[in-house]
Amino acid sequence: GVFNYRSYLLSRGVEYMLTLFEDGYVLTGPSADNLFPGVFSLPGARARHYIRRVLEEDIGGTRGELVLAVMTGDTGTLDEDVQERFRAGGLSHLMAVSGMHVTFVLLPFRTLGKNRRLDHKKRSLLLTAPALAFMGLADFSSSVVRGGTGAIFRAAAAAWERPYDARNALCVSAALQIFAKPYVIFNSGFLLSYGAVLSILFIEPSLERMLNKAPKEKRGVKTLRPVDHSALRTGLSVNIGLMPLMAYMFGSISPVGLPATLYASFPAAAVCVCGYTLCAC
Repeated sequence: GVFNYRSYLLSRGVEYMLTLFEDGYVLTGPSADNLFPGVFSLPGARARHYIRRVLEEDIGGTRGELVLAVMTGDTGTLDEDVQERFRAGGLSHLMAVSGMHVTFVLLPFRTLGKNRRLDHKKRSLLLTAPALAFMGLADFSSSVVRGGTGAIFRAAAAAWERPYDARNALCVSAALQIFAKPYVIFNSGFLLSYGAVLSILFIEPSLERMLNKAPKEKRGVKTLRPVDHSALRTGLSVNIGLMPLMAYMFGSISPVGLPATLYASFPAAAVCVCGYTLCAC
């Protein structure tokens, strides 16, 4: 059968993991999705504990728990009814820190990178530090390592004016994770994250060709587009590619997942950026 790290720890009597701090502790279950367990996890655990405390003090209640879930993927204190509503709406991935969250976190740094006072190489490499820091904050989960590695590759390619190859970045991040933990290939987060990127790489080009065949706007006539075509193509390609996997793993597919994600992504990005800004102040 398939080796399951969580089951192995449970078979050895390890049911919980406890991280102690001066002002509290963090209690979690054995994780099979952590690329670097042990000492590398402690700074991220300490940061998550600090974020939880700040949100409890400044926001509190269900809202604070929801903000914490969107920012860090920690749903341990979130009401089960709220989680079920997100699952029914196809938005549960907003509470599972992923490559999309890497994009959210890097948004303000990309804005700072437009400062012309810095040379091109420094502006590009500015994204490396926050990408690495966020990977640690997210406990080096497979989806965040994939997204962070891609961001670092893109920044390095821009700094040295080389073409960025998404396939190479994807292979390197997958190789790192499989080398560190071979059984991660059976983890749902790993499969969904890499499956989503593969869907974008191989399905989206076909959708783009199909949409390009659609009637063009007449000269002088503007058509109202409630959704950007690029976001629509990406969302469709991911949903098409992951549909069989999600049906197999979870036994259901949300029919409103795509439109809900298209319109919920901006608020989720605002929650991440404002939440981390609040914690940094």
